[in-house]
Amino acid sequence: MKYGNEARVSAYGDGRNVVIQVMDTGPGIPEEEMALVLRPFYRGSQAECGPYRPRSAQVIVEDHGGELKLSNRDRGGLKVNIVLSLI
Repeated sequence: MKYGNEARVSAYGDGRNVVIQVMDTGPGIPEEEMALVLRPFYRGSQAECGPYRPRSAQVIVEDHGGELKLSNRDRGGLKVNIVLSLI
């Protein structure tokens, strides 16, 4: 919420997976930093959230057999998809 005015969280299932999606209206993340922000202790050019974001989330998701993906939204902002298998 520091860099965006709004964040939306949604979840849906397809019988095999549950997808949790978070979208904000902030500036997004530069493409060249997208993979870097998942590294421990990395702080992006605009990040002031400390060393534990989003690496801790990625580790937790992967420990549960899931996948975390980051992408920039077409109209600005960041989209985070977390996919967890039900099977």
